[in-house]
Amino acid sequence: MDGSYSPTDGAASAGMILRRNDGSVVFAAYRYIFNCNDALEAEIHAIMQGMALAIQHTVLPVVVQSDSVIGLSVLANDGL
Repeated sequence: MDGSYSPTDGAASAGMILRRNDGSVVFAAYRYIFNCNDALEAEIHAIMQGMALAIQHTVLPVVVQSDSVIGLSVLANDGL
């Protein structure tokens, strides 16, 4: 999962890929994010939307990978 944000025009999007243990792709998706305020918000949207899609496509445990340590920690603790 990855989010992208452009501070110059506020454009944002999220991309996600769900893979099996052997690396084969179950699905790949992207979404435009409207009304995004910053890069962290884009990353959190990507993680949340990716998890929502993963829950719909598998009953197996999911390993979340993101380049946003802050985004993962915000969603992992009770402070949100």
